[in-house]
Amino acid sequence: MPADPLDQLRLPIAPLAPRALFAADLRRRLLAELAPVLAGRLQEDPTMTTDTSVAAPTITVAVPCDDARRMIDWMVDLLGFQVGELHEAPDGSVAHARLWWRTGNVFVSDRRPGPWGATGPVAICLAGDSDAEIDRLYARARQGGAEIIQELEDADYGSHGFGLRDPEGNLWAIGTHRPPAGPAPVT
Repeated sequence: MPADPLDQLRLPIAPLAPRALFAADLRRRLLAELAPVLAGRLQEDPTMTTDTSVAAPTITVAVPCDDARRMIDWMVDLLGFQVGELHEAPDGSVAHARLWWRTGNVFVSDRRPGPWGATGPVAICLAGDSDAEIDRLYARARQGGAEIIQELEDADYGSHGFGLRDPEGNLWAIGTHRPPAGPAPVT
């Protein structure tokens, strides 16, 4: 007899793959319900691909902030991030937020006492698919009054990009350089 008799009733953990029609309908309903909250925010960029067939990222940057809500607004409005999760602490501060862009995540929270809250600023790299996409993000950043720390340029290693400083002092390298994960190929 198993240690826990309920073990026989438990299903194995498996990722869900909802039916396409269900997922589309759910997305439509969520957007309709959230429309008042999202009013005035930039709409999702239809040219930005989100390949959800890849594995979840195994490295994610966490950014403790003095004003997490301002940081979230900056990331959404200026760079086109989407809020995947937002959890509030009992005092109304941001305990944890997950913002996603394509297949990557950035965790944002209000600073708390202790070692995790004492980190930063950090450098974050955002990889776009094309020069045209980077040009659009650059124009959006310039129009939005972002602090541009590196003008749009073509780097020696092939990236077309620019640099920003966010309201929390973190540095953002935004370009087309997208190296593969894992070890370098043996030549």
